[in-house]
Amino acid sequence: MRKQYPAAQAAIRQALDKAPSTGTALLLVRALLANGESDKALSFLESQVKKQTGDRTLLKALAEVQTDSGKNEAATKSLNQLLNSDPNDVSALNSLALLQQNMGLPQALATIEKAVKLAPSNPDYIDSLGWILAQRGSFDQALRHLRDARLRKPDSGSIRFHLAYALAKAGRTKPILYEAGDVKVEVFAVPEHGMATIWDADVLIWAA
Repeated sequence: MRKQYPAAQAAIRQALDKAPSTGTALLLVRALLANGESDKALSFLESQVKKQTGDRTLLKALAEVQTDSGKNEAATKSLNQLLNSDPNDVSALNSLALLQQNMGLPQALATIEKAVKLAPSNPDYIDSLGWILAQRGSFDQALRHLRDARLRKPDSGSIRFHLAYALAKAGRTKPILYEAGDVKVEVFAVPEHGMATIWDADVLIWAA
């Protein structure tokens, strides 16, 4: 399969020479990445961004490839460039927050909170907020956001993983009290393992 990539790249380059476009440029980037040529993909994107300075799609693609390649400082610069021209670009805020968290920077929380404030119903941004909180040990807050994200996007594997992680780390030991009329049921946890609620059962089954 990999032998086909050079021919595909040549065809895409010819198309790009005849009719330059962002879509065709991104096709070439995908072909280079699929062939394991991330350095070439980065160099190509950098050249395209310089040629088309106002193309936000290309700049976002560059930031994504920089992040995936572990070039955190360069990715931060690209994302900040996007936000300098549009401070309310929620996808850029989300990407920057996750990058800042990976770099151990304290401003990650404020960055993702701004994204969620701008797009309060977006499950991916809510998930990012919950994930960052979980990584910082704020499990009660993290679970609230991650459960919200799961309800909004129940088929997302990454959200389920983040929720399962937070549940495993939280180790809830506070008893749950159910009352209905004269019936009263109190559920206690095993201290070393904690417990989840029935609403988390499908997540725990999936994680297992």
